[in-house]
Amino acid sequence: MKQCKSNNMIWKSILSYRVRARIKICITKVSICFLFLICIIAGEITIRYNQQIVQASNIEQKAIDSEDKLSDAAAADKNNRRRRIQSPEQTALYNYLNNKENCISVFNNAVKMNDGDVHDTCVFFLSEALRKVNINIPKSICFTGRYRGSMKNEQSVIKYLLDNGWKIDYNPKHLLPGDICFSIDKPGKDGGYPTHVYTFMGWSEEGSTDTAYIVDNQGYKFGGNNYHVRNITKKGPNDPFHFFMYKPVK
Repeated sequence: MKQCKSNNMIWKSILSYRVRARIKICITKVSICFLFLICIIAGEITIRYNQQIVQASNIEQKAIDSEDKLSDAAAADKNNRRRRIQSPEQTALYNYLNNKENCISVFNNAVKMNDGDVHDTCVFFLSEALRKVNINIPKSICFTGRYRGSMKNEQSVIKYLLDNGWKIDYNPKHLLPGDICFSIDKPGKDGGYPTHVYTFMGWSEEGSTDTAYIVDNQGYKFGGNNYHVRNITKKGPNDPFHFFMYKPVK
């Protein structure tokens, strides 16, 4: 009997040892799996962190490149302004229109050519002013006209200027006093008819292309002052700027 009890205790001891060993093995395996999982998570976090660093670096580089491009564009605009010298004809036009009495005289003559109507005399006004500074534009020039395509109206001020060596520029930053500006086209007109023409006299605020001092026929809207402010790139009561024309200096 004692021998049986002793054998039972031995088996229990063996079984207890095996259970403890298995438990330790399981704990070890779980620990290894847990550590492996932690390594995977840490690796994933590291990868994502590095990706964010790369993305941030790329964004920063793009911003720097964008700033460089803007700086280059600004420098190019500045160089364009420096390179282009205003023509003697346009300098004379600017000086002539800087005198209020001259503007009144031009306006009165423009109204006469338009059968006494003060409206829609912008081309008459410009043409008369050009003749005053010895640019012999015909009196038949009476509207902005169609300036694109094969059909160019003979009475178009744009056609006359193009035929006499003037150039078109769409960048308002290149404007110089004495340049001749045209607004957007009339809607629905085939080939393009700018709604207005005026002479650029200078920016109303340095460094901004929003508004400018101009001279045109619409002084009756400004207390008889043909020299007034008009919106250029800024949205406003007037049709916005589209392009300007200038006489290159050879």
